[in-house]
Amino acid sequence: MSLLRRILSNPTPKEPQENTELTEVPVEELAFSEDEKRFYRALQLVSSQTSQLSRQIFRALEVQENFLSEISQRTSKLDAELNMANDYLNSSNSTVGALQAQIDVEVNEVNTSVGEAMEQISQTLAEKSHNVTDVLDGILEIGKGVNLLALNAAIEAARAGDHGRGFAVVADEVRRLASVTMEQAQQAAKQLDFTQVNDELQNISQTNKQRLDNFVEVIQAATAQLTQLFQSISDQLRLVMNNTAVIFETLDLSSGSMERIKGKNRIINDVVEEMSSGLDKIDIQNTNIDKAIGAFDTTLKKMYLVPDAAHDQLDDILTRGKLRVAVEPNFVGLSFREKLGEPLEGLDIDYAKAFARYLGVECEFIEAPWDMCTELLTAGKKFGEPLADIVISALPPSAEYDNVAYSEAYTYLHWVLARRKGDNRIKGINDLGGKVLGIINDPAALDLLEQRGIRWSSNENKPDGKVVLENLIAYSDQSRIHHCLADGVVDAFGVDLPIYHWASKNPASPWYNKIEIIPGNIAPQPYYYTMAVNAWASSYRLLAKANEFIAWFKTQSERTAIEKRWQGEPVAGNISYRDEAGNLMGEDELKKLYLAHCEKFKLSPKGLDLPSSVTQEVA
Repeated sequence: MSLLRRILSNPTPKEPQENTELTEVPVEELAFSEDEKRFYRALQLVSSQTSQLSRQIFRALEVQENFLSEISQRTSKLDAELNMANDYLNSSNSTVGALQAQIDVEVNEVNTSVGEAMEQISQTLAEKSHNVTDVLDGILEIGKGVNLLALNAAIEAARAGDHGRGFAVVADEVRRLASVTMEQAQQAAKQLDFTQVNDELQNISQTNKQRLDNFVEVIQAATAQLTQLFQSISDQLRLVMNNTAVIFETLDLSSGSMERIKGKNRIINDVVEEMSSGLDKIDIQNTNIDKAIGAFDTTLKKMYLVPDAAHDQLDDILTRGKLRVAVEPNFVGLSFREKLGEPLEGLDIDYAKAFARYLGVECEFIEAPWDMCTELLTAGKKFGEPLADIVISALPPSAEYDNVAYSEAYTYLHWVLARRKGDNRIKGINDLGGKVLGIINDPAALDLLEQRGIRWSSNENKPDGKVVLENLIAYSDQSRIHHCLADGVVDAFGVDLPIYHWASKNPASPWYNKIEIIPGNIAPQPYYYTMAVNAWASSYRLLAKANEFIAWFKTQSERTAIEKRWQGEPVAGNISYRDEAGNLMGEDELKKLYLAHCEKFKLSPKGLDLPSSVTQEVA
C-alpha cells in the first residue's frame, strides 16, 4: 500500500494543540515506519505553521478593527467640530451684521441730532446778527448827532462872548445823546452776549457725548462678543487640526497593520504553492516514501522546519555558531541605533549579546516591528527567511501571544507616564481626562490601563471607569513613539521607563529637553521583561539555558552597569510569568513536553551541559 493511501485510510488525527508541538498528532498510533513518521511529521509542521500564521492574521485583523474604530470615532468628532466651527462663523457673521446696522443707526442719530442743534444755533446767531445791526445803526445815529453837536458847539463858541445861553442847549442835547448811547451800549452788550449759544453748544456736546459713549459701549460689547467667537473658532480649528493629526497617525498605523496582514498572506500563499508543487509530483497510488520526502525537502528548508524528531534548537544554535534574536530596531533605550548605519545598542541588545557569549556563539539580530517579534518564532519575515531562536525585546508575558514559552524575568522596570517638557497640566493618570494618550501596542499595557480605570472608545462601557480619554493610540511603529509626544499628536505617553529614560535625559537624544518622565510607577508592581521561545519540545533546552544564564547574570557587575546605563538604577522584583493570567508556559511546562517527546520517540533526554570549550570561554 502506498504512503498516502495508508495515511488516508487511518483515522483522522486530532487537531493540533495551540501551545504544543509534540502532542499534535499521536503519530505512533498510526504504526508507520520511521521514514513515514518523518514525512507525516513534516506535514504536521507545515500545517501547524500555516495555522499559526492564520491566527496571527486574525489578531492583526483585530488590531486593524481597533484602528478603524478609532478612526471612525475621530471622524465623527471631526465632523461635529467642523459643524460647530461653522456655527461659530455664522454667529460671527450675524454679530458683524447686527453691529454694522447698530453703527448705521447710531451714526444717523448723531448726525440728525447735531444737524438739528446746529440749525437752531444758526437761527439764534442770525437773530443776534440782525439785532447787532440795529444797535450799530443806533450808534451810527448817535455819532451823527455828536458830530452836529460838535459843530454847534464850535459855532456857539465863536459867539460866546455875546450869547452864552446857547451852550445850555448843547449841554442838554449831549446829555440826551449820552443817555441814548448808554441804552444802545447796553442793548449792544445784550445782543452780543453768546452765553445762550455756548450753552446750546455745551448741551449738544453733552448730548452727543452720551450718545457716543453709548455707541462705544455697543461697539465694545460687540467686539468682545466677536473676540469670544473668534477664540471659539480658533479653539475648534485647533481641535480639528488635532483630530486630523490623530486620524492621519492612526491611518498610518492602520496601513502598517494591513501590510503585515498582506505579508502573512504572502507567506501562506508561498507555502501552499510550494506544497502544491510538491504534491503534484506525487503519484498517490504508487509513490514510495523517499520520493514523497524529497518532494517536501525544498519546502521544509525554505520554511526552516526540521521534521527529525531528534531536532533540538539549542544544538542547532551551537552547530551554526549563531543565536538568532528577534528585536525591535526602533526601541530607543532598548534596541536602537543612535545614528543611521551604527550597530544596535540598548538594554535588550546588551542582554542578548551577553547571553550569546554565555552560549559561546555570535549574536545575530533579526529586526522586526515589536508586536511581530514573537511571530518570528513561527515563520521568517518572508518565505525563505530564517526563524528567530529567541525573542529578547521588551517582552512582558501575555496570553495574547500564540505558541510561546517564557523565561524568568531578566529585568524589572517601572511603567511610567511621560509628557512634554513643562506641561504641568498632566501630573498623573487622573489628569488624562479628555486627553489623547499614546502607548505601545502591548496587550499588557492595555490591561494595565483598563485596571487603573482608564477608558477609551473600545472599553468605554466597562464598569469602574474613572478617567475617559479623548483617544488612545496604540503604536506599532516604534519610530513614532517619541515624536508623537514631542510634536503634540498625543498629550501624554504611557511607556516602559527605559524607552524614555535615554531619550529624555541624554543630551545626544533628539528629544532631550522636549519630553520628560513623571516620577512614579503607574503599575501596582514592577514591570518586567522575559525572553521567549517557541512552545515546542525542541526549544526546551534553549529556554532552560536562558534561565540558567539569567540566574547567573544577576550576580554579575556587567548586569548592574547595564541597568544603570539604560534606566538609571536596577529595579528589584519577584513577579514572573506564573503570576499572569492564562496558564502561560515556561521552563517547567516545556520540560514536560520535552520528556513526553523523548519517551514517545524513544530518545534519551539531553542535559544542559555545553561543550567544555564554551564553558571555559564563559568562565
